[in-house]
Amino acid sequence: MEYIYQATENAKWTFVLLHGTGGDETNLIPIAKEISDSANILSVRGNVNENGALRYFKRKAEGLYDLEDLAFRSQELVDFITSMSEEKGFDLNKVIFVGFSNGSNIALNILIHFAKTFNKGILFAPLYPMAIEEDKDLSNHQLFLSMGKADPICSMQANNELIEKLNHVGANLSIEWVHTHQITPQILTDARQWVEELD
Repeated sequence: MEYIYQATENAKWTFVLLHGTGGDETNLIPIAKEISDSANILSVRGNVNENGALRYFKRKAEGLYDLEDLAFRSQELVDFITSMSEEKGFDLNKVIFVGFSNGSNIALNILIHFAKTFNKGILFAPLYPMAIEEDKDLSNHQLFLSMGKADPICSMQANNELIEKLNHVGANLSIEWVHTHQITPQILTDARQWVEELD
């Protein structure tokens, strides 16, 4: 997988950056540095090409995911992050996913299905229409969600349903609202404070 890795001396956290559809591994690095200038950065390029736009997993239509590919790509990404942690010497338990849109969606899938390893995420504009199994326990998870009240991709109904699903499995949520499918300076300030307050 194509990636950028930037180490920071004595870093407490490692940010795994996952861009939105049509982006690449450079997009979220300035965002990550606004959130914390003392974290390691592992920024991974999506390796699915949808009509020239890079993303992390296939979809059949807008909001209709190829679930088999999502499962495969999630495992592939987990294996890559695990390999990088061994090579670069960072702690998997200190990983914070930082995702936007499609990147948030695969990050959330990993946080749900690999919950014993990964439990923290900053997720901008997530859209996760799938059910979350009732027996999942995400009570150790700390998630910062930024959602748009007038997002043309993620409706308020979809936002509220995701919040309800995550609450149902015990995730600790910090929810902030923006106008549309965007990342704002204020949200970055809020995310920075959230990271500073993490244990």
